[in-house]
Amino acid sequence: MLQSLSNSKKKRVMFLGIGIDIENIDSVKQRNSLLRNSVILNPDELLYCKSGIESFAALLCVKESFIKAIGCLKNSPQYSLKDIELVHYPTEKPNLKLHGELASFFKTYNIMSDVRISHTQETAFAIVVIYKGNGCQNVFETLSYNY
Repeated sequence: MLQSLSNSKKKRVMFLGIGIDIENIDSVKQRNSLLRNSVILNPDELLYCKSGIESFAALLCVKESFIKAIGCLKNSPQYSLKDIELVHYPTEKPNLKLHGELASFFKTYNIMSDVRISHTQETAFAIVVIYKGNGCQNVFETLSYNY
């Protein structure tokens, strides 16, 4: 059973969409030309991908996971892959930064997202959760599992 954590009041989370993607690194190597594609990648993402094909595969997983998660929402705006940016701040975990109409849509409806990424030399994985919350900043840190 999922419960939210809080010292005083329970925080409520309404899940709006969840997207998961797994990529085989060898299959991503065949799409290596995308690594230099500024149509789908933002400048900082292009730099991030220079750290290796595994990072590029993980980035593709993030974008695909977001597309799957937002597919559950009605009336979501049109967007491009560049409107979904994976950002890495020095002291924080990776986050999604949205641009354009997509960012406005999330702000208007108080929708938040959270992302988790992992990769090995063979496989990359990402999960994106889209949610509305009562005072939640990070859905993965808000929830705990009771068995």
